[in-house]
Amino acid sequence: MRTAIMALFLALAPVAGAFAQATSGAVLTVDMDRLLRETAIGKAAALRLENETKALQTENRRIDAELEAEEKALTARRSSLPAEDFRTLAEAFDAKVEKLRGEQDAKGRSLTEAREVERQKILEAAVPVLADLLAQKGGDVILDKNTVILSFDRNDVTDAAILAIDAALGDGSGAPSP
Repeated sequence: MRTAIMALFLALAPVAGAFAQATSGAVLTVDMDRLLRETAIGKAAALRLENETKALQTENRRIDAELEAEEKALTARRSSLPAEDFRTLAEAFDAKVEKLRGEQDAKGRSLTEAREVERQKILEAAVPVLADLLAQKGGDVILDKNTVILSFDRNDVTDAAILAIDAALGDGSGAPSP
């Protein structure tokens, strides 16, 4: 039995050596969340989305205040209106509220989708820069550091990637950062 195991080991030794040679390049890691947070293009996208979110929140507060005032006015008229007339007005108000809530919810979902689209655009724009960095570092692959269970910090090229992306893409407005 021991001889069979030794024979198998010796038979596989050349394959293992070839595999080791084929995979001799470094596996590099990049913290993609940091990349999106700390690059100029990522910061610019985050600022745009934050401004759009704040504008939506302001619009939501304005609409809420208007609806609250309209509801109070409708409630105040209740005693002076026939029940059927009030019911008609109340149903119309409820329909208006539901319509506005649906519209505002759709705007919120659109912002969430815009965040993901921005993220994908940034990552797509960064691919050539990361490919250059991979070649410079002699690596074979770059993995997202957040999906790696264990690695040495020497394999993390996030800082270099941020600098390279900033140099190549700037804030995404068309001209690279100096």
